[in-house]
Amino acid sequence: MAREFALFWESGACPFPYDPNHPYPIQDLVGRINQALKQENPNNQLSANYKYVCGRPDLFTASDRAFLEDNNGFRFFDTEERNIDCCFVDENGGVCGVRIHTAVPPREDVPYERKSDLAAARLIELMQTETRSGGFPRSVLLISGNSDLHMSTKYLGDRGFTVFVAKKPNRDGKIYPSGFEESGASVTFNWELMLCGGGRLYKVGPGEWKGQGVDEEEVAPWGVPGSGDK
Repeated sequence: MAREFALFWESGACPFPYDPNHPYPIQDLVGRINQALKQENPNNQLSANYKYVCGRPDLFTASDRAFLEDNNGFRFFDTEERNIDCCFVDENGGVCGVRIHTAVPPREDVPYERKSDLAAARLIELMQTETRSGGFPRSVLLISGNSDLHMSTKYLGDRGFTVFVAKKPNRDGKIYPSGFEESGASVTFNWELMLCGGGRLYKVGPGEWKGQGVDEEEVAPWGVPGSGDK
């Protein structure tokens, strides 16, 4: 019996790649994600009806977006990545007020914490509201490496949901599942390898993780003839 996963995707944190030298056909996206999910259990697959994408509208081409909406039931919630004014008040009572999306005050002059990300905030709202509807799948795939979502994954886990997470590697190429594991995620994927149908992380040594499948050349990369048939 199939185990369906709802999808919550922060497209700015884990974007769909557009590389003319290594094309990723949008028609294969759902199949590749399903292929990766089946690394944990062969019955896993994305739900046909519950797929939510939050991020800037320019992260997908118009044709790719239309394909995902019309043929795969994706729902897009457009937000600016960071489009609010910084409201930090410094020790002299001055308000920063700069447009966070276009400028960041020097850290040494006006220190502040995290930037406000409206896509993540919208995704948190969806995760906490949509999952209450009747018939909603009891398993969730979150595509985002944003630590602001840790509380939401814990919230879903406390309500009995199974939560998988896909995230991008760090700038040094390494990837760690610890943050989301501590907040209730049971399986973590490397997003870049999930795009090729693999990527489930497993520990190979102290502080070292690898993505199952692609690293071991068991999954054909996108662009290889026949690789999108599964």
